Amino acid sequence: MDRPIIHLPSVVARLGETAYPEAYGGLTVRLTGSGAITMTIYVVAARAEPFLAAVREQSAHSPDTQYAVVHVPHAWAELDALARTIEDARHQWRARGIHLGTAGPDAAASKVIVTVANYHPAAASALTAAYGDDWVSVVPSRARYVPLGAATDGARLSQP
Repeated sequence: MDRPIIHLPSVVARLGETAYPEAYGGLTVRLTGSGAITMTIYVVAARAEPFLAAVREQSAHSPDTQYAVVHVPHAWAELDALARTIEDARHQWRARGIHLGTAGPDAAASKVIVTVANYHPAAASALTAAYGDDWVSVVPSRARYVPLGAATDGARLSQP
């Protein structure tokens, strides 16, 4: 008996977050004009193969979804944990005169994007010094920024 068609982004996000968190870097999803799904899966190269084997197996049951794989340095779980750490330090940063807006993982950047309400270069420098410039990017809170890659009922969708 054939398996039913699946929504591959949801399955990949679930696999990545539960079974392969050390390999899964997140995903982005785009809908084409014809309704087909194009997905980019971000993976930590050194730990990717078992996860990608599971993705290949599942993709056979989702013929309407194409995907590409991009290697990134950080796993989604690591980025998400750092984002929570930054959020938890909100009061300490405010005491230093830095007013955090949001902190959230970005799969494509493989960084935590931190928005700052009173952005200035010294604030950005303090945050990147504290967390590492290979781990965070600091932007003004007025910047139009939507982190992609989170699994919210499968994946966030972005329209081109």
